[in-house]
Amino acid sequence: HLIGCEGDDQMGCGFHRINVPLASIMEVGVADARVDMQLWPVEALAAAKPDVVIWQRPVEDGQMEIMKKYRSVLPDALFVYELDDYLAELPKKSYHHGFMPPNLNERVQKAMSLCDRVTVTTPGLADWFIELGAKDVHIVPNALPAQRIVERKVRPAGERLRVGFVGGISHEGDLEIIRPAMEHFGNRVQWVFMGMQPENAPVDTEFLEGVPPQQYMDVMAKLGLDLMLAPLEDNRFNRCK
Repeated sequence: HLIGCEGDDQMGCGFHRINVPLASIMEVGVADARVDMQLWPVEALAAAKPDVVIWQRPVEDGQMEIMKKYRSVLPDALFVYELDDYLAELPKKSYHHGFMPPNLNERVQKAMSLCDRVTVTTPGLADWFIELGAKDVHIVPNALPAQRIVERKVRPAGERLRVGFVGGISHEGDLEIIRPAMEHFGNRVQWVFMGMQPENAPVDTEFLEGVPPQQYMDVMAKLGLDLMLAPLEDNRFNRCK
């Protein structure tokens, strides 16, 4: 079998939802696979003739026109719509909020209708697609390659508890949740942030810029954290995570 994937990003979503799963499929010999960030010419697509085409997060008009062209030359291929975020209602404080096109429900519904199957990460996202009329929705939870789960050395005891957050640049609203805790504990603990930190933090912080997803687990392990925090605002976007 040959799987073709039209990817939409090479960061966390693309890495964990597309690249790693397809690499695992190839490693065990289930299928051959290829991920492309650029759309294939229709002639090349017809020659390759993949059995499955995975579409990561298409919502733009131009993408849907290409999907129709792909379908015209691949009438028997299985088209899969892959999504791991509730795009219809991004938190207003999210960095990505202003980049979303209007009428997301209608756009996702239209792109989904061009596919045979939908894959999502959680029951909450599955419910959304069912609301939009999807008939074949598969919940495929996020996972990590087993070989990456290794025992790490215990951090030597330090003077202060190391409390931290690790995440992308879309968590401004989420991080505000821990501001009262930061004000309460102050510098009695060492606050460590990787990827993003609260704006105008009320305490001293140790901050590391985000890293590519391939380096994420190793760098995170070196932070030496005693306690990791995962603050999430109560909204449908986060409930779908």
